[in-house]
Amino acid sequence: MAGLTVGRATVVGAGVFGLCVAHELAVRGWQVQVAHRDPLDDSGASTAESRILRTSYGADDWYTRSAWRSRELWLRIGRTAGRTVLAPTGVLLLGAADRWTHDTVAAARRVGVPLCEVDRAEAARRFPWFTPGPADHLLFEPSGAVLLAREAIRAVAARAVDRGVRLRRAEVRADDARPVTDGRPLTGDVTVWAVGPGLPALFPGLTSARVVAQDSMYLDPPAPGPGHPPPPAWIDRDAEWYGVPAVGAGGVKVVADRTVAPDADVVPVDPYPYLRRRVPALRDAPVRRHERCRYVEMPDEHFLLDRHPADPTVWLVGGDGGHGFKHGPAWAAFVCDAVEGRITVPSRFRIR
Repeated sequence: MAGLTVGRATVVGAGVFGLCVAHELAVRGWQVQVAHRDPLDDSGASTAESRILRTSYGADDWYTRSAWRSRELWLRIGRTAGRTVLAPTGVLLLGAADRWTHDTVAAARRVGVPLCEVDRAEAARRFPWFTPGPADHLLFEPSGAVLLAREAIRAVAARAVDRGVRLRRAEVRADDARPVTDGRPLTGDVTVWAVGPGLPALFPGLTSARVVAQDSMYLDPPAPGPGHPPPPAWIDRDAEWYGVPAVGAGGVKVVADRTVAPDADVVPVDPYPYLRRRVPALRDAPVRRHERCRYVEMPDEHFLLDRHPADPTVWLVGGDGGHGFKHGPAWAAFVCDAVEGRITVPSRFRIR
């Protein structure tokens, strides 16, 4: 079925994917309504305090380009909405000098993303929070950043409304593929389901998407001083931890990069063995609070974008896999190009 270049669209879901798609459609001249169950400030996958904006993806230029483009678009959205949505912290990547590292450096050169290789002496001087291992090959993204997720959601929602998007609180269910609320269909030439963790329950058995969760800890940062300059965000690939500096009032965010069942009652991972070994600046920092983030992941970690097999006017968008937030604006443009028939959706994003 050919796409439409303008029309009426219903977007279900007001997380980062849903709001960014709604905003992009409105910019292109569509009439758009967004139906969402929860308040925009609810503690969903898109409203955690922070998200790392990194462009490093190994050899996958598509994600590198998307993240790099989204950085520019997030800054524009924040500027036009009058909100600060991005903290320019830089991003430090720690890990072995393996194929992924080599491919990441090559991809950055191809795409034109600033990326520095950092030796141990320079790391000790610039990043005293960290203790790299003898086999580590450090990469630093000076343009890497931390997205202030709640502020980003508020900003893109405000810009969408300014463009004429109608936000509607409603409990929405799927009648085959079409959205229904209070027994009445939500009409439109196109429907986009961007419901995040709600996708598997709304369309059971249709995709391989599954809901998982990740637990974050917020620690009190050390007092600033000569030995404790503000750190960058960091991703410790081999240790499978990552962290975000104290960009807000919540403290330093430290996360074990592993998932649990969304409703599992599990004992939080003890961060201190890792911190003593790799981030000694935090070895005595008390944990202030915990935060659980639910999201949908696909087995291959690629996003999901495809027509519903029962209705070619209905699109499924999701599979953020915990790394999708930063891609929001650029991914939305890609989604809208597909909806309008300007591109063919690559097989890796289709229903699976």
